[in-house]
Amino acid sequence: MIFLLLLFAVPALAQVQFTDQTAAAGLTLKNTFGGLEKKYIVEAHGSGAGFFDYDSDGDLDLYVVNGATFETYKQKSGPGDVLYRNEGEGKFADVTAAAGVGDPGWGTGCAAGDIDNDGDADLLVTNYGSNTLYSNGAKVNLPTSPPTPGWPATNSAPVPPSSTTTTTAIWTFTWPTT
Repeated sequence: MIFLLLLFAVPALAQVQFTDQTAAAGLTLKNTFGGLEKKYIVEAHGSGAGFFDYDSDGDLDLYVVNGATFETYKQKSGPGDVLYRNEGEGKFADVTAAAGVGDPGWGTGCAAGDIDNDGDADLLVTNYGSNTLYSNGAKVNLPTSPPTPGWPATNSAPVPPSSTTTTTAIWTFTWPTT
């Protein structure tokens, strides 16, 4: 019986075709990771992306981490990461500038989570070099270590690298909030 089902299913599967829908969806980022000639391992791998609901509307939005070349990395003028707001029905809008999250570093990955218990997803971007932590709404101080009194609130803060390069981030914060 299973053989007969497979026999009829194979021709139907062979007719499936995929088409590139990125431009129609509004996803226009050109991904960069190193120059044309790959001399170093950091140039040989791409960067990451993360789906999370940054605006709390119930739709998964997309943050795409972008790399750089050694020239743009040194000048801190890389193409930058991009935040796309999910508009529904397969469409996205670039809201990077309005959200202030276009990190021009050499991005390698990202992770989202609510580090300050305010109900909004916050974003950690891992980079070749210093990482960046974005607090959604900037309602609390941004820690690079457990919070200390007097550190001014801001939209983003550099997170010192623990090594020369990082690849991605998975995190859990249990710091008390006041």
